[in-house]
Amino acid sequence: MVSLSLLFVLFGCGSRVSWELLKSDCVPTEEVWYDGVDQDCDGNDNDKDGDGLGVDEDCWDDPDDGTFLAEAVGAGLSLTAAEIYPGAEDAWYDGVDQNCDGASDFDQDGDGFESANDERADGSVGEDCDDAVATTNPGVYSDSCWEGIDNDCDMAVDEGSIGASCYAVSGGELVISELFILGRATTDPRGEWFEVYNPHGTHTVYMESLTITRQHSTNGSVSFTIDEVIAVEPKDTAVFCFDSIYLGASCDFVYGGFARTGFELTQDASTTLIISTTAADIASRTLDSVNYNGTVGVGRAGTWPGVNAGYSYELKPDKLTAGENDDGTAWCETTGDAYHTPLHNSDHVVYRTQRVDIGGGAYLFYFNSDYGTPNAPNTCP
Repeated sequence: MVSLSLLFVLFGCGSRVSWELLKSDCVPTEEVWYDGVDQDCDGNDNDKDGDGLGVDEDCWDDPDDGTFLAEAVGAGLSLTAAEIYPGAEDAWYDGVDQNCDGASDFDQDGDGFESANDERADGSVGEDCDDAVATTNPGVYSDSCWEGIDNDCDMAVDEGSIGASCYAVSGGELVISELFILGRATTDPRGEWFEVYNPHGTHTVYMESLTITRQHSTNGSVSFTIDEVIAVEPKDTAVFCFDSIYLGASCDFVYGGFARTGFELTQDASTTLIISTTAADIASRTLDSVNYNGTVGVGRAGTWPGVNAGYSYELKPDKLTAGENDDGTAWCETTGDAYHTPLHNSDHVVYRTQRVDIGGGAYLFYFNSDYGTPNAPNTCP
């Protein structure tokens, strides 16, 4: 083996001696990482994954250390140690601290609450209902009004605070403005629907998390809670239907069918339809209620008019308030145009025909229609 002193004597201090010759004292052996000794003679003892950062800076430097990915979910499982280092782009909600900043991978907005919509490796979730907005989390004191946001993540939208509710004790923020109880061209209850009106001139009412209840003196109460964003603009309406097949785009929320509650309108005089807030920080408040007479063809003497199958009850345009719609004289049978006329029995409806004589013994057949003004101005005189 050639010593450095011998090389100096032979070549002098000004001679060019290759580093390969000078380092020949190092005999490569298998590297033992992070022990301060360069066993394999490559000048690297603390950067096992080769990403240019040593173990003191790199939160996952050892590719063979499987504990770093113990909390990984989804795409996080395919990451390698070389992709983990300070300054790396961090993909949220995969359970991996890819940029080594030590922050939770499930708290994107940094408000101290982890996402309620993204599962950890063990299937659990956090409490933050909107992890993209730092001002929305369970630590917020109250909801802002008329924004359609559940600021405090308690499953109630636009409720305000305990000391200042968004909704008045007397209600009136929404008005039940039209009822279609029994179709003539549609089957019951698939053809039924009702409309609500926002009488305010300035703010939108967001109906997500509001509860609709039908109370009946014999059949009891059934309710459903609105689980979609239904924004009723000022002086505008929203329509709730059992089945959208007949109304199409005029129906804003479908309450019938599987996974609902069996909610149906009834056809007698013992029914009350109620719109209320969902109790969370504040006790439930009623926005509007109507004890309507749904007896088809027979009106309540002196109050509710009679209504025929296939025609809606409409609230008169000058009576669109939650107080005036309690009075049956404020309602009338619609004079609006037909919104549904079945063309053939593939509509799955029960229909009747009218025969008209024409010269030569020919006949014309007219299918029954349903009349009303869903999401359109009421026509009541």
